[in-house]
Amino acid sequence: MVAGLALIVAGVFSASHNIPAYLSLAVMIAQLAILALRFRRAPGWHKWSAGMWAAGGLMATFLVMDAILTAAGGPAGFFERLAWLTPTVTGIALAVRFVLARDARVSAAGVR
Repeated sequence: MVAGLALIVAGVFSASHNIPAYLSLAVMIAQLAILALRFRRAPGWHKWSAGMWAAGGLMATFLVMDAILTAAGGPAGFFERLAWLTPTVTGIALAVRFVLARDARVSAAGVR
């Protein structure tokens, strides 16, 4: 929800687009970290925990590259797009996992 709010702010205040966009992406990184912690405790989801940490790290790397290239006047938009693409691909992978398992529940207690 906070990420969506940041995107609305970015659209309204287009002159300072980078701040709300970076805020939105930072919130998504935090969401991936929360998922990673949740999956680490859930039976059968341990491998997904590592994937969420990797996706968050990848997003952070893309954001740093974007900031560096923006400051240098380089082609920064490419890395910003990669940062946005990372949670999309992660979400699609999770959706496929849920469909293949025919069960969207993630139980920390191991009770299904």
